[in-house]
Order: sequence, then structure tokens, then C-alpha cells
Amino acid sequence: MVYKEHVTEKHPTAYGFAVNKFVLSLLGQWPYQTKMQKLIIRTIGNSVMTVANLTSMKALLDDIKDSFKTIRENSYEEEQILIKSAKEGSVILFFYIFLMASSTFVYCLATLAPTVLDFFIPLNETRVKNYIYDVNYVFLEKEEHYYFIFWHSTFAGVYCIGTIMSFDMMLYLFVKHVNAMFLVLRHRLKNIVASSNNNHCYSKEEYEKIEKETTSCIKLYNDTITFTNNVESCFATCLTFTMGVSAVIMCFQGVMIVVRIDHPDMVTMYVINFSSQAIHLFFDCFSGQLLLDGSGSVSYYIYCSNWCILPQKQQRLLLLMMLRSIHDCHVTIGKFVILSNKTYSQLMKTIFSYLSVLMSVRE
Repeated sequence: MVYKEHVTEKHPTAYGFAVNKFVLSLLGQWPYQTKMQKLIIRTIGNSVMTVANLTSMKALLDDIKDSFKTIRENSYEEEQILIKSAKEGSVILFFYIFLMASSTFVYCLATLAPTVLDFFIPLNETRVKNYIYDVNYVFLEKEEHYYFIFWHSTFAGVYCIGTIMSFDMMLYLFVKHVNAMFLVLRHRLKNIVASSNNNHCYSKEEYEKIEKETTSCIKLYNDTITFTNNVESCFATCLTFTMGVSAVIMCFQGVMIVVRIDHPDMVTMYVINFSSQAIHLFFDCFSGQLLLDGSGSVSYYIYCSNWCILPQKQQRLLLLMMLRSIHDCHVTIGKFVILSNKTYSQLMKTIFSYLSVLMSVRE
């Protein structure tokens, strides 16, 4: 049923994707930017996001637009489910951005600690200066151009971190949209029951209506699975790279924490970097777990819809949906490891076990 008087013409990217659009536009990675805009912006550095197929990402955004348009024309209640889910996702994204931005800011401050102490509490000799990361500037003396190198390193580091964060945010919002579609599916399943009766006696009009609603549920479920498979294809390779690099960095930072345990300023920098990588990995695994939970609830939605009072043909159709829902939708790391909270816990357990062994050897 169409509720044209309630329909909003607001663009789908206004719900949850506005932050992503702004950040990706600054990085030259927003799929709808012109080639010239991307070329100009990307001259400031390279991006991990190029590993993820931007053409595929644009196709995913187009699919979201189409689903918003279709659901908007079908039902006001279903549209509100999508909008509510997208707004909830934007709150989580804000919290994630706040954590990552705060850790980056504190890391930069920790890097400047020796320089600040030299200014306020000078010693007989100058303290050893810290750098954002150790790079050999061939044409510049690091000591003489310390502040220039610091700001250059900060700018490059923030660009890379922002790019990876944008990748995480896009993955999360795509998964959030899939979960919203599953909630729309639950709403439609409830409506099928509402239009049926317990006497198993249906008029021709009622039967046609039930058949139409059942078909719409199956089509919605099939479209959602297709969308999820496209998300998997778009992000699997990039997840392999980003999560693999993050795991290696965490191991390296853990080793440096153990080795430099007597240098508080260095330990602070390494702990902040280690924590940031842990948050990054958790957010990706959280997105994967969200998808697993959403797809795993489909069979429960069908079961709670009292499908047994429907005509036999519709019962068989819903049974096929229930059988398909046994296989969870998921996002994998390189087509091998399913992204989930379990994967995160196993990864962190491995890293901390390695560090525990290292600490025992050092002692």
C-alpha cells in the first residue's frame, strides 16, 4: 500500500552515509566524484581504498538508492525502519570516529612530549626527539627541520588513518543496511499473517493478496542475499590487506612496548597505537558479527509469523526461505576467515599469547 502523503523525498545518503560522503570526498574516494576531482585530491597520497573496487562500491550505493525508492513507494512503515536503522548507525559511527580521532590526537601529543619538556623543564642536554614514524628524508636534516617533518608526518598519517576509517565506515553502513532489510522482511512476514485467518478459508482476493505478499517477502530476501554477496566481493580482498597489516602492526607495537618498557614516552606512543589498531580490528569484526546476527534471525522471523496457518503453497515457499536461512550471510577475510567477534577474540588471544612469551623471555 502506498502512503504518498507521508513519503519523504530526502536522499538516502542523508541517513547515515552523510559522514562517509564528506570524509571520502576529502580523500578523493567517494564513488560519485568525477575523475578529475579524484585525480586532484589523490595527488596528496595513495590510498588503501583503491584495493576495494570503487566501481563495485558505487554499484552497492546504487542498490541502496533503489531499495529506498522501492520501499518508499511500497510502505511508509518500511521506509521508517530503514531510516531508523541508518540513524542508529550514524551514532555508532560518530562514537568510532571520536575514539580514533582522540587516539590520533593523543599519539601526536605524546610524540611532542620531549620537545615540550625541553621548553618547560630544560635539562643540561637536549632530550632525544620523537617522530610520528621513522622515515629517512634524503634532502632534509631531521634535527634541523623537525617541525616541518612532524607536520608532514602528521598530515600523511591522518590521511592514511582517515582512508582506512572510511573503509570501515562504509563496510559498517552496508551491513547496517542489510540488517535493516531483514527487519523490513520481518515486518512483511507479520503482515502476511495479519491478512490471513485461522479457518484456512480464503476468498480468491485474499488468496491472491497472500500470494503477492509472500512473493514480495521471497524477492526481498533474495535481493538482500544478492546485496550481501556483492558486499562480500567488494570488501574481502581489502579486508585481507587492512586486517593483516593491523595484526602485524599490533605485534610490532607489542614487541616495542616490551623492549622500551623503561621509556615512558615511547611506551605511551606504542600503547596508543596498539589500542587504535585493536579498536580498528574490533569495529570490522563487530560489523561482521552484526551481519551474522541479522541473517541468523530470519528463520526466527519466519517461525514467529505463524506460517502454518497460510495456504500450503505459501507454506512451502516460506519453508524454502527457512532452509536457506540456515546458511548465514557473512563477510570473510580473503574468502577464508569469517568476520565475527570470535575471529577477533582468537586474533587478540594469539597476539597476547605471543607477547606473554616475549615478556617471560625478557625477564
